[in-house]
Amino acid sequence: MANVNYRYGRYSINHHSFEDSSNISEPWVDTPHHQAESSTSLEDFVAQFSEETRLRIEKLERMEALDQLHEEMKANLAELFRLKLFSDESTNAMNRETQEDDWELFEDDSLREKET
Repeated sequence: MANVNYRYGRYSINHHSFEDSSNISEPWVDTPHHQAESSTSLEDFVAQFSEETRLRIEKLERMEALDQLHEEMKANLAELFRLKLFSDESTNAMNRETQEDDWELFEDDSLREKET
């Protein structure tokens, strides 16, 4: 089992700690080289995170725009169907009225012929 010394960043591969411990007095996270690496890697991480966030925001904005277009298309189709149904009903009503007028004319003509 490995023993880990988190403060100094050293670990032991056995429980007796027989490995060389000559550098154990200096914590590895406090070295100037590591601090420079940390700040650079932190800056890189923040830059990468910012870029990924920007890309995700752009994707979300595109998705919202597509969703809005989809909703507009649904509303337009619903309006077209409503107009189509309304015009069909109007046409049917007009046809019924015309047919009724035709029948009335026919009935009137037939009655007139019989009367004379």
